[in-house]
Amino acid sequence: MQIKFFRDEAMVQGAVEYLNSRLAFGKLVHQSGNEGSKYFDHEGNCLKQNIKYTERLKQIQQFTSEEQKKPSINVRAL
Repeated sequence: MQIKFFRDEAMVQGAVEYLNSRLAFGKLVHQSGNEGSKYFDHEGNCLKQNIKYTERLKQIQQFTSEEQKKPSINVRAL
């Protein structure tokens, strides 16, 4: 059984918001046409990172969908 804590959900949501904001920033920099296309692709992924932001988001979405399938325990009811 899985125990869910609000803090964990908030951390996951924070990671999603961070990655979405980095992707938006990367898209803007890439579209500026200056040196931006050397550092960011058309999706907004940083080319200097080992793992793309889009791949990280997919991993988080996969993790959260797997976690939602697990039964949870209401800790206050124990």
